[in-house]
Amino acid sequence: MRGEKPRVVVTYKMMREGRELLEKYFSVEYYPGISSEELIREVSKGLYALVVSINTNVSSRILEAARGLRIVSTQSAGYDHIDVRRATELGIVVARVVGLLQETVAEHAVALMLTLARRTALSDRIVREGLWKDTRSIWSRFKNLPLMWGKTAGIIGMGEIGRRLIPKLKGLGMNVIYYSRRRKNVNARYMPLDEVLRVSDVVFITLPLNEETKGLIDYEKLSMMKRGAYIINVGRGGIIVENDLVRALKEGIIGGAALDVFENEPINEKSDLLKFDNVVLSPHYAGTSKEALRDSAYIAAKNVVDFYLGKIPLGIVNKEVFKYCGHYIPMSEQQ
Repeated sequence: MRGEKPRVVVTYKMMREGRELLEKYFSVEYYPGISSEELIREVSKGLYALVVSINTNVSSRILEAARGLRIVSTQSAGYDHIDVRRATELGIVVARVVGLLQETVAEHAVALMLTLARRTALSDRIVREGLWKDTRSIWSRFKNLPLMWGKTAGIIGMGEIGRRLIPKLKGLGMNVIYYSRRRKNVNARYMPLDEVLRVSDVVFITLPLNEETKGLIDYEKLSMMKRGAYIINVGRGGIIVENDLVRALKEGIIGGAALDVFENEPINEKSDLLKFDNVVLSPHYAGTSKEALRDSAYIAAKNVVDFYLGKIPLGIVNKEVFKYCGHYIPMSEQQ
């Protein structure tokens, strides 16, 4: 009906900057922690947009039940929790966050590297547990720590996170190389994947998870790495085969690993990854900072508003959707 605001459903606790922007244009309902079955019931009532976090699995069932749904916007850089293929077939736009979120992830990746290289998590534990008895024992334990200056960092995946990693790593005096499906205009040298693995002292995984990248880094790939090299994953957990990573660590094929993402989350409390001193683990929060959460809430909302006003969202994932649904008329012009 003319004059009524279109309905938008948000499935998490959104920060004020995003809420205020959405509520200027839409009738917004918030359901933090809603289950899949409850969400199906809500979207079947009709809605214009669905705004989610990575904790909401937007399955084909949800998309097919969603009457009138035009856009799904996720407050995350990753979007493997959304069935993008089915959304595209149904003429539903999928959009993600680009910008400060990737900056935060890149910063976290560097923090993981330095924590791993300097063994700061282990040294903190030694101090807290009263194991610091004398200088000689401490120095002997940490005497082989590597210096990152002059080392080679290899980035696998040159999207927004990879691009933001380059100046940070160069600022530490590191040489930077990269691999991606297509060469990019960046301040780093392109190499084939196997060569990046062979020559890098530190390998960063910044890829999204899809059919091509799932299980990409297996035992064979890990065996190509330098003895003593580190691997750091801030992309998605399924890209590294965790059992193969455990084997490579046990055999001393690599020097250590730092992971923010895992095949199954939360990580199983019996995982062998928990047993290594040369493994640093963080609970999938690389994209979290005060600034990133504030701005990503706004961007997730802005993607919806832009589409509503007839613009292509900056964070659109599936531009090919338009070949399925053809030319669209912005909702704001239909009222």
